[in-house]
Amino acid sequence: MWIGGGNDNVVRNNYVFDNWLRRVMLFGVPAAFRDDNDPAHAEDTSHRNRFTGNRMGVTPSGKLAPNGVDSWWDQEGSGNCWQNNDGGPEGITADPPPAAGPSDLAPAFLPDCSVPQPPEPGFQPPNLSKAVELVACSQWTRDNRHPPGCPWFDTPPRPTGGQPTVAPYVVPTASPAAEPLSFLTQTFRYCFAVARTGGSLQYLFGRTRSETHA
Repeated sequence: MWIGGGNDNVVRNNYVFDNWLRRVMLFGVPAAFRDDNDPAHAEDTSHRNRFTGNRMGVTPSGKLAPNGVDSWWDQEGSGNCWQNNDGGPEGITADPPPAAGPSDLAPAFLPDCSVPQPPEPGFQPPNLSKAVELVACSQWTRDNRHPPGCPWFDTPPRPTGGQPTVAPYVVPTASPAAEPLSFLTQTFRYCFAVARTGGSLQYLFGRTRSETHA
């Protein structure tokens, strides 16, 4: 699941499992990627998103089916936080790592929602190496399906610690009649449209089956 360019979203009480690369990704979307040239919107995304009470790497029946990385954040924005997410016996895998105490603050750690954060500093730029990856992946087209520097379109090794329940996700083939936009531009437009003004996602069961409750 991606929240690209989203503000004020809540992701809670989900079973999140069997995703070989990454499961939950939060990242900002520059205004230019949204065809928005208003300078006031240059830093207006990826703020105040909350991830709470999610069970990572375990199916509803209790079977281990680990993700490659449970939570991935580009470290952009302010007011984002994570709390009470359970990784089962394998623990939580996250980039950056989860906060382990009150001194572990954003952006070096996934901040805990229960720990007061410093006053919002306004715009927090993304981690440079992650920004480079996002830019590389934005170069995907039908003729460039494996952009250099982008790991999204290659099948990663199966995570250890359990047996996957389904095969890894396969990138769908674009229709020849589709609008000739890059993969990431299309995705950014979709994520921004559904995520910008807030929402709630609950009971997300793995990679291929989901229910969304607003």
